[in-house]
Amino acid sequence: MSGEPGIGKTTLVDAFLKDVDGAAIGRGRCSERLAGTEAYLPILECLESLEASSEATAALLARVAPGWKQQLEGHFDASLVQEKLKRELSALLHEASQSQRVILVPEDVQTVLSRMSFPK
Repeated sequence: MSGEPGIGKTTLVDAFLKDVDGAAIGRGRCSERLAGTEAYLPILECLESLEASSEATAALLARVAPGWKQQLEGHFDASLVQEKLKRELSALLHEASQSQRVILVPEDVQTVLSRMSFPK
């Protein structure tokens, strides 16, 4: 979803999510706490909220996406290449979505998508 600032995009998403039952929802709103990983701020916040949603999701994140878990813990490792992070994120979302619906709502998605491309 795109549009000019202030036209109600967040309000529309909030209304949609209010009516969704039984889904793991990750929201990313660019926290100052995660500064230093600019391109991934919305994704990191989405993963942080998914991790907080259940112990099973937190365990899955640690097992399937250790690079992202490391980033969430504030250990920004320059040796983690983007390709590895993309594979981990894809694997995490695939596995998590096997047992429930997963909805990610990253704000400022144009920044995220401009830096990441996922294999089909």
